[in-house]
Amino acid sequence: MLSLIVSTVAYFIASHHIKRSLDRIGAPPGFTRSALIFCAAVLIAYGVAFIVDWAGDFHSKHAAVYRFSFAATGAPGRA
Repeated sequence: MLSLIVSTVAYFIASHHIKRSLDRIGAPPGFTRSALIFCAAVLIAYGVAFIVDWAGDFHSKHAAVYRFSFAATGAPGRA
């Protein structure tokens, strides 16, 4: 769920910045420009969602290994 929210925010931020940069260089408005903005913003949003999912998986996998290693060794204060 977090990746959906973060990628949605990233989409709107990316589309805004891409549109402004195309305005700055003087690209004429039209379908091709709109398609470019959409495709680039979607790719950025997918990348952000992938990174958020990867970071969550990375944390949960390593947290499980950390809990298992303490449980297996019988470290004091751990159940």
